[in-house]
Amino acid sequence: MPSFDLLRVLEAKPVGPGVLWLRFSDRSEGTVDLRGQLPPAFPEMADEAYFARVRITGTGLEWPNGFDCDAEWLGSRMAFAGSNPRETGDEWATLRAHARRMPEISRFFGMVIHMLYNDHAPPHFHAAYGEFEISIEIDGDGLKGSMPRNGLAMLLEWRDAHRDELLANWRRMRDGEPPLPILPLE
Repeated sequence: MPSFDLLRVLEAKPVGPGVLWLRFSDRSEGTVDLRGQLPPAFPEMADEAYFARVRITGTGLEWPNGFDCDAEWLGSRMAFAGSNPRETGDEWATLRAHARRMPEISRFFGMVIHMLYNDHAPPHFHAAYGEFEISIEIDGDGLKGSMPRNGLAMLLEWRDAHRDELLANWRRMRDGEPPLPILPLE
């Protein structure tokens, strides 16, 4: 039975302008450089003293101005400390690292299904099959990534059969609850 523990930030220490040292509930730790990742709507975040006012809330981090980062997003950035996937041309490396930290909700025919509601909108799930990775919208036709044709057909059939459960998991995770397992495709 897969574990559905949400990744949590356990410790956060500013170690420089826009840089944090983090320790996560999965025992991983390291630095995350948020310079260049901070939205222009929050110019105070560039101030080192203000940036140091970070606090742990729920599973992630928050600053007094309301700017927040979830643990999953931070963990995916830590995986690439010192390199930028956009610069290396490996944008799918970000998706793979991010998906590995997401709770697993189902597994069938060699495919592993993960979900995290606040990865980005709209509601979607991620699937991995060997070297293939794909993100599929729950409601809609949006796809990002690649998957062999037969694997994609199975994932779409599974999604259509479990759409209500997928959306319920999305809502559960938005409320800070772990997702429930979903039966595999038979």
